[in-house]
Amino acid sequence: MKRRPKEFSGSDLENIMDLVNMSTTEGSSWRKHRRISSRPLTEANLDKLVPMMAKTAQKRVGSLQESADKDGHVVWRPTKDLRLCAARIATAVYMGEENPTPSKGLLFTTEMQEEIWSLVSEAFMITLYPTCVLYHDRFLYKLIFPGVRKFAQRLKRIQAKLAVDIRRQVEAGFDRHHLHKSLMESAGTAYSETELVDTLLLYIAGGSETTASAMSWLLSSFCLHPEIQQRARREADSIGELSVDSIHSMPFIEACALESVR
Repeated sequence: MKRRPKEFSGSDLENIMDLVNMSTTEGSSWRKHRRISSRPLTEANLDKLVPMMAKTAQKRVGSLQESADKDGHVVWRPTKDLRLCAARIATAVYMGEENPTPSKGLLFTTEMQEEIWSLVSEAFMITLYPTCVLYHDRFLYKLIFPGVRKFAQRLKRIQAKLAVDIRRQVEAGFDRHHLHKSLMESAGTAYSETELVDTLLLYIAGGSETTASAMSWLLSSFCLHPEIQQRARREADSIGELSVDSIHSMPFIEACALESVR
């Protein structure tokens, strides 16, 4: 019991497959992960990445426009689409990448992002059932229970793919010019490769779902209240080029976003 706060995850959160990141640790280990994992998420770092975020979002808008039929109608599933967009941005923040295109590596491809999110969704569903206590990286559990074995194999495959991209980023050198540090640079030798991979999964899972849900709710509210949508549109059109300063010059849209989060 004396070791538990430093070594074991909380009893109210079943640690599926014994992942090691900020959401599954406690005590001194949690403090280490909290300190290191939050470094790329400082306001100063994120401000530098606003152009990347805007460009990534604009690409999604462009793809929607291209999918319109001859009458200009678009069939859109915003939650899934926004989740993919947010996941790519969260990955770019983690990797210290200012241009998250598929050419930058397997990690930024749509197929890989969807594969990761499918795994995360399955993990969320597993935690809803009492059998989640069996989903640990134990030889006996994997031997006896086919579901545990299949999920463990799937997780290991994805972790291996993520590790390859992380190693490639490290081998590419931290000497390259970039606007902000990646999590690997921030962590230095404090993280093992396992911790780096598991923290990347946390970035994608936490960053994409929360953003997608909030944005979907915001867009739904705009559709239900055209007068609010028109006022927000006028404010957005008035700022010209999108930048860190111009974002802070949109108090009405900010209020709408905060209300959606609430």
